[in-house]
Amino acid sequence: ARAFETARRFDEEKRAAERHREASLIDSLSGVGNRRAADLAVAQLAHGDAVLLLDLDQFKCVNDTLGHQAGDAVIAAFGRFLLTTVRPEDQVARYGGEEFLVVLTSGAQAVEVVAQRLLEGWRASGPATTTSIGAAVHRGDSPWETVAAADEALYAAKRAGRDRASVAPAPAPASSDDGD
Repeated sequence: ARAFETARRFDEEKRAAERHREASLIDSLSGVGNRRAADLAVAQLAHGDAVLLLDLDQFKCVNDTLGHQAGDAVIAAFGRFLLTTVRPEDQVARYGGEEFLVVLTSGAQAVEVVAQRLLEGWRASGPATTTSIGAAVHRGDSPWETVAAADEALYAAKRAGRDRASVAPAPAPASSDDGD
């Protein structure tokens, strides 16, 4: 009986530890992964995965004109929207502030389609603010270079007028010129 009680307590402690670990990776406001989860997702990028960085456009205006509770509501709604819009195998995390990261597993072929679907779906929800998206496909270089390329594409979308997506161009193939 003592062995069964010890095994039961061990199982309970193991489940509690797993719940705690999972909770430590979730952003409590948005309901998506937090920055730690984003970093883990980036570290695990595989060739052909796509990284999308999404930023809520002019979010400061929402906080300044409608208040911080309204801003929090927008972030929570955006998190729910992303979770219900991407595939279960894709990863969603709040990257910081009003910026979110999505990793599309094997998403190279569909990155532009998914980005447009996200833009249109968010617009259709009647949000207080729009979103801009920058995307890049992981080609086997450093995962953080892929994130940097998505970030550059995000700022290109913002410079082009916001409420749009921009996909980073594929890197040029390395030259095999031997000087001939």
